[in-house]
Amino acid sequence: MTQLKRRGIRERLVLKQRAPDVPYDHGVFELVEEAWDAPPPPPPEPVVPRNARRRLAVVPES
Repeated sequence: MTQLKRRGIRERLVLKQRAPDVPYDHGVFELVEEAWDAPPPPPPEPVVPRNARRRLAVVPES
């Protein structure tokens, strides 16, 4: 049994600030403590790189 479980808590990382997309960049995260039996958090939103291009679906002509 882990020390956190014995204390009845769990930890998770939450992204607070994205990296600025420059060489040697880094983001800012927060460590959140929650009750061990708390409901799971909602899934994180997908992170899309700033320089990513959107891909459009190709619909064949009928």
